[in-house]
Amino acid sequence: MKNKLFNWIGGKKWLAKELNEVFNNYSNIDCYVEPFAGGLGSFFFTLDSLKKIKVKKVYLNDINNTIITTYKLIKEDYKSVYKRYEEIEIEYKKTIPEVAFKLHKTKDKQELKELLQESRDYYNKIKSQFNKEKDKDSLESISLFLFLAQHCFNGVYRENSKGEFNTPYNWECGVPNLESKLKLLEYYSKVFNEMHIYFFNMDCFSFMDYVLEKEDNILLYCDPPYLNIETGENKYNKEHFGKQEQMKLLEYYKKFNNVVFSNHFYKLFENFCNKNNFKYKKCYRTNIMSSKNETRAKKVSEILAYKY
Repeated sequence: MKNKLFNWIGGKKWLAKELNEVFNNYSNIDCYVEPFAGGLGSFFFTLDSLKKIKVKKVYLNDINNTIITTYKLIKEDYKSVYKRYEEIEIEYKKTIPEVAFKLHKTKDKQELKELLQESRDYYNKIKSQFNKEKDKDSLESISLFLFLAQHCFNGVYRENSKGEFNTPYNWECGVPNLESKLKLLEYYSKVFNEMHIYFFNMDCFSFMDYVLEKEDNILLYCDPPYLNIETGENKYNKEHFGKQEQMKLLEYYKKFNNVVFSNHFYKLFENFCNKNNFKYKKCYRTNIMSSKNETRAKKVSEILAYKY
């Protein structure tokens, strides 16, 4: 998938090859389930494999109401979502001086900052409007969110301790190709409907209880907020998924016949796999989540575990 609506911490593009290899070993799967759907990286990067193993329907859940509502509205009426989003982008473009489009975002960084003061103020106005929006399920709220995701620093969704969106402006005058954005929303909507996707906004344990009662022949993929024994990675939302929740999640894996999960490579998970007949791979990625350059350069080991 070349384009995406927004960046999401913990995206699985880097692990796509290994995930597809694992998913292709399953068969007779009626329902694919993700309790931690996030930015849908895992889903979209394994979409062909899910089709190949003939998944009939998909249940995607996340604790973040904003992104789940975004997906629901795109599935139901992407044209209305786009229309309001387009209006916000057009107003934003009016704040950018023509000369700014000729400057380089790195070499002319300081000059751009001086020229984009009004654009930054517009971004902050939208951010404040989004955080004050009482109806988070509204078309207005989701359109504001899509604008913020387009123009925030590194395109990364981040919340403060109050659950408010707080990623700063990216200081770039880039305006998206709106025709391409419309096509992307159309593509999302098409996939959501063709794959019979159902979206949920629940805590992961309630969601899995619901799925176990309702469905058979399930393939569960869990990509939770990772357990951090070290402190080299940052927290990007108000929710905390600590060791107690991680241990509870491991117990839930035992309830499913077909399970895939990923996390940091710790003895805790390795021992669980060895005791419960899970196979696993050790994979490495760059620590893009760290705020420190020296930590970001280090390779981080992750576990990809699975049970047939």
